[in-house]
Amino acid sequence: QEVKVEEERKNLGSQLEEYRSAFERQSDNLLRDFERDSRQLDDTRTQAKTEQLGFLLRLQDKQYIDQLQMEGEKARLNTNLGFKEAAFRSQLEDNMTLFRNDQMFKKFVNSSEREFRDQLSKMDINYAMQVASNAQQAANQQSI
Repeated sequence: QEVKVEEERKNLGSQLEEYRSAFERQSDNLLRDFERDSRQLDDTRTQAKTEQLGFLLRLQDKQYIDQLQMEGEKARLNTNLGFKEAAFRSQLEDNMTLFRNDQMFKKFVNSSEREFRDQLSKMDINYAMQVASNAQQAANQQSI
């Protein structure tokens, strides 16, 4: 009987040892699964944050590009308006110069012979050429 009890103790001891090792294996497996799931969860969170960051960066890029396009359109508009204004001013200055030259020419024609010669002697050769050219242009425009 003692031998039987001793065998049963050995059997119980070995069963207990098997249960302990099975428990440790199971605990190790659970711990590994938990760590793996935690890493996967962290990876999923990281991936979600990365996707959100990518979306925000794309949105910022789009807003930045839209802003650049608006600034470019404003600059082109300002440039076009500036060009038109400069062209208008230049044309106005040319017309005023022609008008002044035409007025001086009429003054020459309507003046007395003595005044005409006096004014003609004071006139610069380049200015005289310009007056003659303007008179010719005016005559050409009238003929058209």
